[in-house]
Parts: sequence; structure tokens; C-alpha cells
Amino acid sequence: MKIFAVFVFSLIFGLVVIERSDAQVVFDFASEYSATNNTESSIWSYRAQTDGAGNNRDMDGDYELLDAFQDSELGNVQELQGWFLADNFISLQGDFDVDGNVDSVDLGIWETGYGTSTGATKSDGNANPTHDGDVDGFDFLTWQLDFGDINGSPPYVGFNPTDHTAGVGVGPGESTLHPGAGQIVVVSWLAPGDGDVSIFYEVSDQNPAGGDGIAFSVNHVDFATGSKAFAVLNNGDDPISDTIDSFEVLAGERVNFVVDPRGTGAFSHAFDNTKLTAEVTFTAASIGATAQIPEPSAIMLACSALGMLLCYRR
Repeated sequence: MKIFAVFVFSLIFGLVVIERSDAQVVFDFASEYSATNNTESSIWSYRAQTDGAGNNRDMDGDYELLDAFQDSELGNVQELQGWFLADNFISLQGDFDVDGNVDSVDLGIWETGYGTSTGATKSDGNANPTHDGDVDGFDFLTWQLDFGDINGSPPYVGFNPTDHTAGVGVGPGESTLHPGAGQIVVVSWLAPGDGDVSIFYEVSDQNPAGGDGIAFSVNHVDFATGSKAFAVLNNGDDPISDTIDSFEVLAGERVNFVVDPRGTGAFSHAFDNTKLTAEVTFTAASIGATAQIPEPSAIMLACSALGMLLCYRR
């Protein structure tokens, strides 16, 4: 009888089976920053758009991967890791000791050479020795604009893995995004599947010493159809933060966090080091969802079996 009862209850309760899987994952840009992986398939990738023109460049989602990585010391204690465009690995004009970074040592070289009127080279503090032979205020301005940059020109996406402040104000464990002259820099998140996402972000000015600030946006695929946030962070402003309510994404789509230098001039990107905090909460769409609804004949069979069981017990 026990076997028969198990059969009946299995028949009744096994007719409806619902399989549901709602997987929620939080992706954090800073904690998941990679010094080894930046590809089209990376969940977080580091990119730039170098062919835009004018204010708020054409944010069409077509962004070039930053294809070279540099782990370089900035002075004795100032260290940053950074993704750059390989084509932008050039000697910085303000790097007077040619060690791959622009720091206080270079300032000391300029101070020593200041006032030299003829024959000054780069090692004397002359930022443009091919044009003149003196060390003057223009060379100091060049050092100031390059201060904190690493072994190449922006745009770049960097990270400070140390326990002390790096560069111009990148705290321990912080990221730094620096657009180029007329070039936006992008941190891009890749949807691992179909689902919903909600976002928390914060941007702050890491170098309030000058400049005209940056424009920041969060875009789903592109700016024209998927703009989720837009803000202007002026020089020295307090951090800007917000939460973006849940919206749908498809597998392989991107959410782009964009920093734009605003102006179009050669120095439009000066002082534009920007800290980005970005958390993406992804909830996967239901997968393997099935509903086995019993047919009328199956229900009748189950009722008959239950009736037989009751009669047998009497």
C-alpha cells in the first residue's frame, strides 16, 4: 500500500514542475580592474574614441580598445597602473629626466635650469629644445600640464594598487580616467546574458588645480538611444553620484561610462583626472523556465487512483 500511495502522490504532485533561476551578480569596476586583460570579451574593458570632434563627442558606442598597459612608478611613492593607446606612447615634454613619468623630480630640474637663455636641452628643463634653447615659464607650464601623466599621452584608464596616494591625487585602490585632447575615454561593461541591470555611479575631480572640468555620461549601447545619465563636473566641484533604475539588457550589449574633456583645444584635457566608482547589479532573466500543466486525462487518472486508494484503506 505504501508503494501505491507514493505512486499516487508522485503522480499528482509531479504534474506541475516550475524551474526558475534568477541569478543576481554585482559587478564592481574598481575591485575588478584588470592589469592583464582588456579584450572584446572582457566584462570590464577600457576604451577611447579618438575620431570625434566638438563638444561631447559622437558617443556612438564604437570605441577603440586601449591596447597597451604600463605599470610605472611616479616618483618614489607615486605609482599607477594604466591602459593606454599604444600609438600614444610618446615621450612627455615635461618628463625632463626621461624616466617615463612627470613628477617633482622634473620640477626640480626645471627650477635648476630656469633662466638659462641659450643651449638648454631637455635634461636642463627645456620642454621644447627643438624650438628654442632657453628654460622659461613656458617650460614650467608644460611640466604642470603633464604632471602625473605616465609614459604617454591620454586617454588612459589607470588604477592605484598601492596603499598611498599616486599621481596628482589618486588614492589607494582608486581608478583614474583621463580623456585626451578632443578624445573621450570609456569604461565599458559587457552584459553576460539577457537580464536587467541597475547602476550606482560616482565621479569626482582628482586634480582640481585647473582646467574646465569634464562631461560624464552613462550610455546603454550608445548616447543617442540609450543615454541613462549625463552630468557636467566642473573643476573643483563636489563628487556627483546617482543610482540608475533597472533597465533591460541583452547578452553582449554594453553599458558605457564616458568621460569627455569638453573643450576642443590642445589643452582641453588638462587637469582632467577623474575618479570613477561604478557598480552594476545584473539580474539574469529566468532560464530553463518550464511549466508542465497536466492534461484533463491525467487529472482524471490521478483522481481515480486517489479514489482507489481511499476505497482500499476502508
